[in-house]
Amino acid sequence: MSGINYKFNTWRESGNQAEEWSKKAYKLLSYNNQSDIISGFKIGQVLYYYHVKELQPKEIKKQIGQGMSVHLIKGIIKGFSRTAGQESITAYQIAMDMIKDEQERAVLEKLYNN
Repeated sequence: MSGINYKFNTWRESGNQAEEWSKKAYKLLSYNNQSDIISGFKIGQVLYYYHVKELQPKEIKKQIGQGMSVHLIKGIIKGFSRTAGQESITAYQIAMDMIKDEQERAVLEKLYNN
């Protein structure tokens, strides 16, 4: 069976050490509460494509695929309103911090360029 042996942070089949992400990346990816608008992964992805790759909302939708409207993408880019869940707003702030920090941006590159 392949996968990560979480106890030792290694891949089961190869035994190679799994790559560690930054603390901010772990925090961003942990925001997946169903009561909030969207997962931290998707929020980070939209902001990464917009601010780093300089794609427009329609192009971002093509990259991300189904399940996300251009309207929602534009809302994420503009920042969330009061109606967004607190976890979505926190994920937005973490993603923007990561985009501004050069080392953290390298982590985003690894996350979203696969």
